[in-house]
Amino acid sequence: NKRLYNAVFAMVALLSQINVYHVTLHALSISTGKEKEFDVKKFGTNESPYESSLNLDVVRLRQTISSGRVYVHKNFLTEDQVRLVRREMEDLKRKNCFQASGLSKTDLKSKSDQNFNSNSDRAICNVPWWIDSVRNSSFRLDAKVQETETETIKSSDGICYLKNEDVSSIVGNKLQNLRLALSEILTNRTTMADANLAHECYYSQSEPGSFLKRHMDERHEETKGARGWLLPSRRSISWLVYVSDDNVMGGELRTFPIAREKYATKHKMMLQQYSSFTGIPGLKECGSHDGNLQVGWLISNKLSQADPIFLDSWYIETGKRNDENPAPLCILYRVTTYQSNDGIDRDRREYITRPWSPDSLIGNTVPHFLKETARAESFTMNDIFLSKKYAESFRLIEDRERWSSPGDNKPEASVIEDISPERGSLVLFDSVTLPHEVRPVLMNTRAAIAGWFHEETQPFPEYFG
Repeated sequence: NKRLYNAVFAMVALLSQINVYHVTLHALSISTGKEKEFDVKKFGTNESPYESSLNLDVVRLRQTISSGRVYVHKNFLTEDQVRLVRREMEDLKRKNCFQASGLSKTDLKSKSDQNFNSNSDRAICNVPWWIDSVRNSSFRLDAKVQETETETIKSSDGICYLKNEDVSSIVGNKLQNLRLALSEILTNRTTMADANLAHECYYSQSEPGSFLKRHMDERHEETKGARGWLLPSRRSISWLVYVSDDNVMGGELRTFPIAREKYATKHKMMLQQYSSFTGIPGLKECGSHDGNLQVGWLISNKLSQADPIFLDSWYIETGKRNDENPAPLCILYRVTTYQSNDGIDRDRREYITRPWSPDSLIGNTVPHFLKETARAESFTMNDIFLSKKYAESFRLIEDRERWSSPGDNKPEASVIEDISPERGSLVLFDSVTLPHEVRPVLMNTRAAIAGWFHEETQPFPEYFG
């Protein structure tokens, strides 16, 4: 059983990660239990420890990411802060720290075959101070003025900094504040506050001609093969802050969100928990549910729906739940709303497939299995999908066969949303949900500090192991 194989190495991977980063726990008030209640009225006032340095549009951020789109926050970094970043990038470039790395030739199997070059691929460099910044993330930059006897300079945003202050203590602290704030705003991602996780950060610089092909930043553990359950954390939120030239042309971040407003159901949804709120009646939060990552969509014009589909890899059949060592199976489901006897709207799972064993997919991948099964069972009797309706409406998030086809190859039922690489702007989106690419840079330099905030990988169930 491959999960037994993975379990043997899970602890090894965890110890290895801790050893690499030598990170110690800080007083971050990390919650590993039920979702925290989120008071939207409180957040965004002076009671919030992040308000002074971030000034996030909390409601829009929560709604945008939960519905599978991109949150853009202009002027996240001031011009002085952008210049600090660019100055460090230029210094690292002089030291030959940047290397060509990109996705312009993803049709080739290995990086050694891809022959990266500066004409079509971005150059990237690990941010040298990032690990220390994560370690010290409990020491937030809350005050607008740092009191010091050393000579200071006043930046355009009214914050006083030491003249010899480096980019890590200014921009680094701001990014850690962002991570901690998101762990509260996005209430089902509380472990993102954990400084032990492998949060990533790099500098990116793209000259004219460079681009990135369409790709995903993260995917379900079950779709990654044997290594899927080994790592203790996964990418949760993709983020970047542009520090591009003022007059950069091209280089837009092109995203392909599903046009869910068009497919929203008409019933009125009572808001009981802010954690499931997308801002659009009838739309369920995408990305993950109960730790299970999204792998597709259920899209149907006839049924007026565009629902996220989640893969539960630890499903136990009803008659075997009391067994000593039950064999976990895979199953797809969507989240629906029903009204309980007390008159409150509650969420429940609606399974769209029968359970299947991952060990039965020898020589096959989960995405290929799901797509081919859905295609076949749209016309024939259903062995996996519970109905023809489910089979013909199921669409993978990452459908590379469609992406590589000629003509209109954007994801079905999606719209194109382009985000310009505007200097100082912050961009955030769910790492699991959103296909994206970078359009060719036409003139001058597209530059960014970017990365991924991690959350814990779904833990093995108590009965396993």
